[in-house]
Amino acid sequence: FKSYDSTAHYEETIRTMICVPLKVRDRATGVINVVNKSGTDQFTADDQHLLEALAQQAAMAVEHARLYELAITDGLTKLFIHRYFQARLEEEILRARRYHTTCSLLLFDIDHFKKFNDTYGHQQGDIVLMEVAKLIKQTVRDTIDIPARYGGEEFAIILPETDTAGAQLVAERMRKVVEMYDFPGQGKPLKVTISLGIATFPDHASTRPTLIKKSDIALYACKKRGRNCSIVYNESLDSLS
Repeated sequence: FKSYDSTAHYEETIRTMICVPLKVRDRATGVINVVNKSGTDQFTADDQHLLEALAQQAAMAVEHARLYELAITDGLTKLFIHRYFQARLEEEILRARRYHTTCSLLLFDIDHFKKFNDTYGHQQGDIVLMEVAKLIKQTVRDTIDIPARYGGEEFAIILPETDTAGAQLVAERMRKVVEMYDFPGQGKPLKVTISLGIATFPDHASTRPTLIKKSDIALYACKKRGRNCSIVYNESLDSLS
């Protein structure tokens, strides 16, 4: 196994070792190292057979987890896909209803993205999508908030246990981060902005489709206002849609 200066003292204590690869379809994905059998005994063939059986189960578990992650993750942005987003939003609304809490939804897209693609090309557009996704991950709460690629240049973020005021703080933080970011370009940094629509369960909607619709209405209001802003849904916006 790979040796490090920081583990040198530990390595000096190793008396016996047995190593078994984690293999899936003849492809090694990792290794299990077991050291220092109790007492002064050496590892035996039975130990090896036992460890090989455990390694086979572990390798399959790791592979299943990897395949599941691929199935729910967008290949370009590494955010969750639309289908997974819909399922998780339903779950979070049910949880919020059960525990009498809130759940907010942000819908946003990149302003004038079609014009951006026409000007700089689709490859550059893909770079912007990937960079925006990275900024999203840096802005939201890890393992709590649920960021997804909603479709095209549109993104969604589910904010569990977050009220409208908290969601607007996240939206504005996200908007400012993107606005100030220098996107890698063709010889010079490029600038883009985003527009965000915000809606909250149960304040604005009681079901998943309605919550999405209200967020989308607020997003449309952002575009009518001139883009590069965030708006919380209210009933006066219905006339715009």
